Amino acid sequence: MLNPWRAWASDTDSTIGKGAIVNAKQLGPKLDFASIQGYETREDAIIYEIHVRDFTSDHDISETLQAEFGTFASFIEKLDYIKNLGVTHIQLLPVMSYYFIDELNRDRILNYTSANNNYNWGYDPHSYFSLSGMYSQDPRNPELRIIEFKNLIQEIHNRGMGVTMDVVYNHTAQMHILEDIEPNYYHFMNLDASPRESFGGGRLGTTHAMSRRLLIDSICYFTEVFKIDGFRFDMMGDHDATTIQNAFDAKKSHQPECFNDW
Repeated sequence: MLNPWRAWASDTDSTIGKGAIVNAKQLGPKLDFASIQGYETREDAIIYEIHVRDFTSDHDISETLQAEFGTFASFIEKLDYIKNLGVTHIQLLPVMSYYFIDELNRDRILNYTSANNNYNWGYDPHSYFSLSGMYSQDPRNPELRIIEFKNLIQEIHNRGMGVTMDVVYNHTAQMHILEDIEPNYYHFMNLDASPRESFGGGRLGTTHAMSRRLLIDSICYFTEVFKIDGFRFDMMGDHDATTIQNAFDAKKSHQPECFNDW
């Protein structure tokens, strides 16, 4: 059983979850929110959605990379390409820890495959506070992924672009992730008193006090520690309106000019 508020989690052997006690605020560079020239309202946003691993996975650019392909570190090496497109915000597909992946398998997928591979968009969340080790140069190091992600955010901000995160709070990858902590509480419930499923996992019951707090605390954590400029909610309609408004208000209390792509 893993603490859902933990800041680092890993399942590198696909069998046993792991946790570490870290102080993310003390790791990596000191960050601030982006200052974006010409960006006044959300209608001014030019958003580039991108998968961290895909961005540098092309074999043709492998010899130009100093860092391992598909990582936060190699992403930095190609940031100028995005900047030259006139982008205001880089929207990262889910970077929080996700479930169905072997973080130690770094093989490049060169041929088309739709199943039985080690490729994942990240829409199967394992934790709402920890980062995926798939994008770290050493997934065994619980602190490195935090430092590398902060470095990426700093470099994006240094180029006058904002960072928005694609977040998946509507469900978890597996029912037991939250059911093991408190049965029949963290999820919305069916009429037969069983927890409601969604995409094979549990559908987060945001009308329940601690489920709502889990979501809002996660927003605040990534806002305070990583200075994320905005969030894109996956399947936002699965949440109740009060929770979404509270999440927006919490974000805005830290960053009045926040951008929320929901």
